[in-house]
Amino acid sequence: MPNLSVNLNKIALLRNAREGNEPDLLWFASQAIQAGAPSLTVHPREDERHIRLQDVIELSNLPQIKNATVELNIEGDLRDSLIDLVCEIGPTQFTAVPATKDELTSTRGFDETDDLELLAASIAKLKSAGVGRVSVLCNPSATSCTLAHLAGADAIELYTGDYAKAFKAGAPEPELNRLVESATMAKSNNLRLHGGHDLTLDNLPMLLKQIDFLELSIGHGLTIEALCRGWQPAISSFIHCLLEAPSNA
Repeated sequence: MPNLSVNLNKIALLRNAREGNEPDLLWFASQAIQAGAPSLTVHPREDERHIRLQDVIELSNLPQIKNATVELNIEGDLRDSLIDLVCEIGPTQFTAVPATKDELTSTRGFDETDDLELLAASIAKLKSAGVGRVSVLCNPSATSCTLAHLAGADAIELYTGDYAKAFKAGAPEPELNRLVESATMAKSNNLRLHGGHDLTLDNLPMLLKQIDFLELSIGHGLTIEALCRGWQPAISSFIHCLLEAPSNA
Protein backbone atom coordinates (compact mmCIF):
# COMPACT_ATOMS: atom_id res chain seq x y z
CA MET A 1 0.00 0.00 0.00
CA PRO A 2 1.40 3.43 -0.89
CA ASN A 3 1.77 5.92 1.93
CA LEU A 4 -0.56 8.91 1.73
CA SER A 5 1.22 12.21 2.31
CA VAL A 6 -1.43 14.85 3.02
CA ASN A 7 -0.50 18.12 1.35
CA LEU A 8 -1.52 21.07 3.54
CA ASN A 9 -0.95 23.87 1.03
CA LYS A 10 -4.62 24.58 0.35
CA ILE A 11 -5.38 24.93 4.06
CA ALA A 12 -2.66 27.57 4.31
CA LEU A 13 -3.93 29.28 1.15
CA LEU A 14 -7.37 29.65 2.70
CA ARG A 15 -5.86 30.96 5.94
CA ASN A 16 -3.83 33.56 4.08
CA ALA A 17 -6.97 34.97 2.45
CA ARG A 18 -7.64 36.76 5.75
CA GLU A 19 -5.58 38.11 8.62
CA GLY A 20 -5.23 35.82 11.58
CA ASN A 21 -4.82 32.07 11.90
CA GLU A 22 -8.05 30.54 10.67
CA PRO A 23 -8.13 27.84 9.53
CA ASP A 24 -5.41 26.72 11.93
CA LEU A 25 -2.82 24.77 9.94
CA LEU A 26 -1.50 22.88 12.97
CA TRP A 27 -5.02 21.76 13.90
CA PHE A 28 -5.61 20.41 10.41
CA ALA A 29 -2.22 18.71 10.48
CA SER A 30 -3.08 17.06 13.80
CA GLN A 31 -6.48 15.99 12.49
CA ALA A 32 -4.81 14.44 9.44
CA ILE A 33 -2.52 12.46 11.71
CA GLN A 34 -5.49 11.32 13.81
CA ALA A 35 -7.22 10.17 10.62
CA GLY A 36 -4.27 7.87 9.93
CA ALA A 37 -2.11 9.90 7.54
CA PRO A 38 1.47 8.61 7.85
CA SER A 39 2.99 11.71 6.24
CA LEU A 40 2.44 15.45 5.80
CA THR A 41 3.62 17.52 2.84
CA VAL A 42 4.17 21.28 2.63
CA HIS A 43 5.56 23.44 -0.17
CA PRO A 44 6.83 26.80 1.12
CA ARG A 45 7.10 28.93 -2.01
CA GLU A 46 9.25 32.04 -2.00
CA ASP A 47 6.20 34.35 -2.15
CA GLU A 48 4.62 32.47 0.79
CA ARG A 49 1.27 32.39 -1.00
CA HIS A 50 0.27 29.46 1.19
CA ILE A 51 2.85 27.70 3.39
CA ARG A 52 5.24 30.03 5.20
CA LEU A 53 8.69 29.18 6.51
CA GLN A 54 7.34 29.67 10.03
CA ASP A 55 4.71 27.02 9.31
CA VAL A 56 7.48 24.58 8.44
CA ILE A 57 9.19 25.22 11.76
CA GLU A 58 5.95 24.80 13.73
CA LEU A 59 4.99 21.61 11.91
CA SER A 60 8.45 20.16 12.54
CA ASN A 61 7.81 20.59 16.27
CA LEU A 62 4.63 18.49 16.31
CA PRO A 63 5.26 15.53 18.66
CA GLN A 64 4.54 12.94 15.97
CA ILE A 65 7.00 14.63 13.62
CA LYS A 66 9.68 15.02 16.25
CA ASN A 67 9.50 11.35 17.29
CA ALA A 68 9.35 10.25 13.63
CA THR A 69 6.07 8.34 13.90
CA VAL A 70 4.77 10.62 11.13
CA GLU A 71 6.92 11.80 8.24
CA LEU A 72 7.35 15.42 7.16
CA ASN A 73 7.98 15.99 3.47
CA ILE A 74 9.09 19.52 2.59
CA GLU A 75 8.80 20.39 -1.11
CA GLY A 76 10.42 23.34 -2.77
CA ASP A 77 12.91 24.94 -5.09
CA LEU A 78 16.62 25.18 -4.34
CA ARG A 79 16.85 28.72 -2.95
CA ASP A 80 19.37 29.13 -0.15
CA SER A 81 16.92 30.21 2.56
CA LEU A 82 14.80 27.10 2.11
CA ILE A 83 17.67 24.63 1.79
CA ASP A 84 19.31 26.09 4.92
CA LEU A 85 16.07 25.75 6.89
CA VAL A 86 15.56 22.18 5.74
CA CYS A 87 19.12 21.34 6.76
CA GLU A 88 18.45 22.84 10.18
CA ILE A 89 15.15 21.00 10.70
CA GLY A 90 16.24 17.66 9.24
CA PRO A 91 12.86 16.35 8.06
CA THR A 92 12.20 12.82 6.85
CA GLN A 93 12.24 14.01 3.26
CA PHE A 94 12.88 16.96 1.00
CA THR A 95 11.38 16.93 -2.50
CA ALA A 96 13.13 19.19 -4.98
CA VAL A 97 10.64 20.92 -7.29
CA PRO A 98 11.60 23.28 -10.13
CA ALA A 99 10.01 26.72 -9.92
CA THR A 100 8.74 28.62 -12.94
CA LYS A 101 8.03 32.34 -12.69
CA ASP A 102 4.35 33.24 -12.26
CA GLU A 103 3.15 29.61 -12.20
CA LEU A 104 -0.02 28.93 -10.19
CA THR A 105 1.18 25.46 -9.29
CA SER A 106 3.92 23.06 -10.34
CA THR A 107 3.56 22.00 -13.96
CA ARG A 108 6.65 19.86 -14.58
CA GLY A 109 9.61 18.04 -13.13
CA PHE A 110 13.32 18.74 -13.50
CA ASP A 111 14.74 18.55 -17.01
CA GLU A 112 17.84 19.56 -18.95
CA THR A 113 16.85 23.25 -18.85
CA ASP A 114 17.35 23.39 -15.07
CA ASP A 115 20.53 24.01 -13.10
CA LEU A 116 21.54 20.40 -12.59
CA GLU A 117 24.82 21.27 -10.88
CA LEU A 118 22.82 23.16 -8.26
CA LEU A 119 20.47 20.20 -7.91
CA ALA A 120 23.35 17.80 -7.27
CA ALA A 121 25.05 20.20 -4.85
CA SER A 122 21.79 20.76 -2.95
CA ILE A 123 21.15 17.03 -2.65
CA ALA A 124 24.67 16.49 -1.31
CA LYS A 125 24.23 19.32 1.21
CA LEU A 126 20.87 18.00 2.41
CA LYS A 127 22.19 14.48 2.86
CA SER A 128 25.25 15.64 4.74
CA ALA A 129 22.98 17.63 7.06
CA GLY A 130 21.04 14.50 7.96
CA VAL A 131 17.87 14.90 5.91
CA GLY A 132 16.37 11.42 5.77
CA ARG A 133 16.02 11.21 2.00
CA VAL A 134 15.86 13.50 -0.99
CA SER A 135 13.29 13.09 -3.74
CA VAL A 136 13.15 14.94 -7.07
CA LEU A 137 10.00 15.83 -8.97
CA CYS A 138 10.39 14.26 -12.42
CA ASN A 139 8.52 14.32 -15.67
CA PRO A 140 7.42 10.85 -16.85
CA SER A 141 10.40 10.64 -19.18
CA ALA A 142 13.69 8.78 -19.34
CA THR A 143 15.64 12.05 -19.45
CA SER A 144 14.10 13.54 -16.32
CA CYS A 145 14.39 10.34 -14.28
CA THR A 146 18.01 9.81 -15.36
CA LEU A 147 18.94 13.37 -14.37
CA ALA A 148 17.50 12.83 -10.89
CA HIS A 149 19.41 9.57 -10.52
CA LEU A 150 22.70 11.14 -11.62
CA ALA A 151 22.18 14.06 -9.23
CA GLY A 152 22.11 11.64 -6.31
CA ALA A 153 18.40 11.45 -5.50
CA ASP A 154 17.07 8.70 -3.24
CA ALA A 155 13.62 8.89 -4.80
CA ILE A 156 11.67 10.44 -7.63
CA GLU A 157 8.17 11.84 -7.54
CA LEU A 158 6.53 11.33 -10.91
CA TYR A 159 4.48 14.33 -12.01
CA THR A 160 0.95 13.00 -12.58
CA GLY A 161 -0.70 16.23 -13.70
CA ASP A 162 -0.72 15.31 -17.40
CA TYR A 163 -2.19 11.90 -16.59
CA ALA A 164 -4.94 13.59 -14.56
CA LYS A 165 -5.82 15.86 -17.48
CA ALA A 166 -5.84 12.95 -19.91
CA PHE A 167 -8.01 10.90 -17.57
CA LYS A 168 -10.54 13.72 -17.32
CA ALA A 169 -10.56 13.98 -21.13
CA GLY A 170 -11.29 10.26 -21.40
CA ALA A 171 -7.97 9.22 -23.00
CA PRO A 172 -5.52 8.39 -20.18
CA GLU A 173 -3.65 5.50 -21.81
CA PRO A 174 -0.75 7.40 -23.46
CA GLU A 175 0.08 9.33 -20.29
CA LEU A 176 -0.40 6.23 -18.17
CA ASN A 177 2.05 4.33 -20.37
CA ARG A 178 4.62 7.10 -19.96
CA LEU A 179 4.28 6.85 -16.19
CA VAL A 180 4.61 3.05 -16.26
CA GLU A 181 7.78 3.25 -18.36
CA SER A 182 9.29 5.86 -16.02
CA ALA A 183 8.34 3.82 -12.96
CA THR A 184 10.12 0.79 -14.41
CA MET A 185 13.21 2.87 -15.08
CA ALA A 186 13.20 4.31 -11.56
CA LYS A 187 13.05 0.87 -10.01
CA SER A 188 15.88 -0.36 -12.22
CA ASN A 189 18.00 2.44 -10.71
CA ASN A 190 16.93 1.51 -7.15
CA LEU A 191 15.04 4.76 -6.68
CA ARG A 192 12.05 4.98 -4.38
CA LEU A 193 8.95 5.70 -6.42
CA HIS A 194 6.58 8.49 -5.44
CA GLY A 195 3.88 10.36 -7.33
CA GLY A 196 1.69 13.40 -7.12
CA HIS A 197 -0.33 16.19 -8.70
CA ASP A 198 -4.07 16.39 -9.29
CA LEU A 199 -4.73 12.86 -8.05
CA THR A 200 -8.33 12.11 -7.08
CA LEU A 201 -10.48 9.21 -5.95
CA ASP A 202 -11.58 8.88 -9.57
CA ASN A 203 -8.22 8.69 -11.32
CA LEU A 204 -6.23 6.85 -8.64
CA PRO A 205 -7.57 3.30 -9.15
CA MET A 206 -6.45 3.07 -12.78
CA LEU A 207 -3.01 4.41 -11.86
CA LEU A 208 -2.59 2.07 -8.91
CA LYS A 209 -3.42 -0.98 -11.02
CA GLN A 210 -0.32 -0.28 -13.09
CA ILE A 211 2.27 1.20 -10.73
CA ASP A 212 3.50 0.29 -7.25
CA PHE A 213 4.12 3.66 -5.63
CA LEU A 214 5.64 3.90 -2.17
CA GLU A 215 4.20 7.37 -1.55
CA LEU A 216 1.58 9.66 -3.06
CA SER A 217 1.36 13.34 -2.17
CA ILE A 218 -2.24 14.54 -2.49
CA GLY A 219 -3.58 17.96 -1.58
CA HIS A 220 -5.85 19.74 -4.06
CA GLY A 221 -8.10 16.78 -4.80
CA LEU A 222 -8.20 15.81 -1.15
CA THR A 223 -9.20 19.32 -0.09
CA ILE A 224 -12.00 19.39 -2.68
CA GLU A 225 -13.24 16.05 -1.34
CA ALA A 226 -13.04 17.46 2.20
CA LEU A 227 -15.37 20.33 1.28
CA CYS A 228 -18.04 17.71 0.64
CA ARG A 229 -17.21 15.02 3.21
CA GLY A 230 -15.18 16.73 5.91
CA TRP A 231 -11.43 16.69 6.46
CA GLN A 232 -10.96 13.42 8.31
CA PRO A 233 -13.54 11.44 6.25
CA ALA A 234 -11.85 12.63 3.06
CA ILE A 235 -8.45 11.50 4.30
CA SER A 236 -9.92 8.15 5.33
CA SER A 237 -11.41 7.75 1.84
CA PHE A 238 -8.04 8.28 0.19
CA ILE A 239 -6.33 5.90 2.63
CA HIS A 240 -8.97 3.28 1.84
CA CYS A 241 -8.43 3.82 -1.89
CA LEU A 242 -4.69 3.23 -1.46
CA LEU A 243 -5.32 0.23 0.79
CA GLU A 244 -7.27 -1.43 -2.02
CA ALA A 245 -4.43 -0.93 -4.51
CA PRO A 246 -3.25 -4.25 -5.99
CA SER A 247 0.40 -5.19 -5.73
CA ASN A 248 2.18 -5.32 -9.08
CA ALA A 249 5.47 -6.50 -7.66
